[in-house]
Amino acid sequence: MLNRNLRKSLLFVLFSLLLSGAALAVTHFTEVRALYVIILAYFIGPAISAFLVEKIMSNENPLKTLDINFVFNLWSISAIVAPLALLPLAFGVGLLMPETSIAQARFDIMAVIKSVLVGGTVLAIIAFFAVVGFAGLLFKELVYLGFWRSSYITGIFAALWLAPLLYMMSLYDAAYTLKGLVMILPFVIAVFPVLTFFKCKTKNIFVPSIMTGIIFATAAFPFDLIFGGEVLLLGYNGVAGILAASIIAAIIFVYNRFLTEAYKRIY
Repeated sequence: MLNRNLRKSLLFVLFSLLLSGAALAVTHFTEVRALYVIILAYFIGPAISAFLVEKIMSNENPLKTLDINFVFNLWSISAIVAPLALLPLAFGVGLLMPETSIAQARFDIMAVIKSVLVGGTVLAIIAFFAVVGFAGLLFKELVYLGFWRSSYITGIFAALWLAPLLYMMSLYDAAYTLKGLVMILPFVIAVFPVLTFFKCKTKNIFVPSIMTGIIFATAAFPFDLIFGGEVLLLGYNGVAGILAASIIAAIIFVYNRFLTEAYKRIY
């Protein structure tokens, strides 16, 4: 028989798929063509699901159990530092790919700053609705399995939840190819331990939300600065992004395993 944590996890996944699927169906059949409206409607599903599951099965205050607060500490700086560290890593790994070289276009620091600001505000608000469900509730319920196992399992479910939206994006906008969008899924799985680690360190769900928003906003830079190469090998939605996220995850592992005694008390 499933324990209470697994029952809550499965109920959350079920509610998320149903609510987000319903939002996707409504926007489709009502001829809504604004991509951001579709994304926002889809992302709200996990947040509503998390609140419902907490109320139905726990009758607890979701603001507390899901770490929705405005308490920040030194680890909160990671909301900006980690995504910015991902940029040069993805760029460097991309240059190691076959037939690649540095593009002639100059690096525009102001464009990066603007992207960080947009990602840390507007996109972070949109990301919050998904992050509070997956990094908030689902990770919390599965963390008894261990930090790494629960992080990657949560990332897998988050990727599966995201897949229908990516498919719809490929239909609504010719700029998004299904082949390229599919590569986002393994990146989501690879980057999830990074999000959950800093969420554990800050006990604040807004930190991984801001990180996710900035990652989305700056995703084009590691790709645009490279000339040549296979598209599916470069950028965040390519092998380079997956390896870059895995490198940061490996650094987190080394830090917890060898540089701190808090490994077993990460959450």
